[in-house]
Amino acid sequence: NNEDMVVSSPSYLLDNMYQYNHGEFIHHMDLYRLPEGCDLSILGFPSIFDTALCLIEWPQRISNTIFPSSYLGVEINILSQDTRQVSLKPVGQKWTQKMQNIVESIGASLS
Repeated sequence: NNEDMVVSSPSYLLDNMYQYNHGEFIHHMDLYRLPEGCDLSILGFPSIFDTALCLIEWPQRISNTIFPSSYLGVEINILSQDTRQVSLKPVGQKWTQKMQNIVESIGASLS
């Protein structure tokens, strides 16, 4: 709810952390510069998924062995200079149920 919060790309820092909701954290990570399969324990993997909301660019850099079993995939496609298409893909029971609840609350359907 902080409209004045500045959010920047973590491209050179790997992880930008933001506090919200009285002590909870969001980790915005950009793993583009890392080779696939590198040791991500310095960033708190895999326990970070249990303690924070993680927004990860280039998630394919994360080994399947430490990737959470339930997550929400977000894909943003550029359609034109002023138009973006956002696709949400729930993976696992937890996020499938959350998405179903959201869809029901707005009166839409999953496709």
